[in-house]
Amino acid sequence: MTEMPLSQLFRKVSTEVRKNVLASCVTFPRTESIANSKPLVTYTIDAATEIDFQQLRLRMSQDVELIVISARDSDVFLTLDILAELAKELNLHLFDRILIYRSGILILCIINTKRENGRSACIEIKDFQHRLYKVLDRNRNESLTLLGISVATTAVILAAATIWKSA
Repeated sequence: MTEMPLSQLFRKVSTEVRKNVLASCVTFPRTESIANSKPLVTYTIDAATEIDFQQLRLRMSQDVELIVISARDSDVFLTLDILAELAKELNLHLFDRILIYRSGILILCIINTKRENGRSACIEIKDFQHRLYKVLDRNRNESLTLLGISVATTAVILAAATIWKSA
């Protein structure tokens, strides 16, 4: 399957699939192991019980650095939107930082000043994208198998009908 933007992949899978795949991509390293990483953009939040992703996205939409990055595509925003849907399930408000990487480059760092427990939540967009491809590819292969079975069944029925008519 050729590479397609995350936005196109999103149109091909359900929201539930997106959420499940992204949840499987989140890692939780110790904050000290990534503390020296230099993100392109950093935001500070005070989230004791819940992260206000709408407010965060509004701030991000006005950030010149993210506008430049997203001029080509909106992978960071799309990933953040799905992450927002998983926030309660993953208890994201309990982590020191939320980090979004793309191709190994730290794009976004969200620092929660209400937490200092030594753990961060990390997402690599390319890993997310790759896993979505795998889901699509698996679904495509299953569809082709079902199509093949349907064609074979139809051929057997037609052959049997032809033999029955000629007898």
